Amino acid sequence: MKKTIVLFGLVVAAIAMLFMAIIFNSSKDPHSARHAKARTTIEQFYNAFKHNIGDTIPYLTTSPAYLANYRFYYGDIQGYTISSIKDADSDHKIAVVQVKTEKSDGSEVTYTDTLQLAEVGGTWLISKYTTNSTEGWPTLP
Repeated sequence: MKKTIVLFGLVVAAIAMLFMAIIFNSSKDPHSARHAKARTTIEQFYNAFKHNIGDTIPYLTTSPAYLANYRFYYGDIQGYTISSIKDADSDHKIAVVQVKTEKSDGSEVTYTDTLQLAEVGGTWLISKYTTNSTEGWPTLP
């Protein structure tokens, strides 16, 4: 009887761990239904960011002026892939985006951008933008 109870407990624990692993992994999936609105904002932002910084205004909580240096040193954006979107809390998300660019010398570089999104009036907007594209930027003496 003890062995049956222990075995049953182990099976229940294994099922619970599997269930938690599935939920944890799907919670970061950028294509999951729970992230659809945030994903749309990110896609619209990058489609605008490719062409004109001013076109990104509808997708940001602040002025896009701080994006000017990033965009200048990025080069030509060739494409992007949303690697993950996860919930930070009920009205904040964090997204990681891989951005492929082509430099003026023809070399291709992939940068990693991290976006923080906030839900404002039922719409997901980008509240913070960070990137590793600053590597190789000119520095002051």
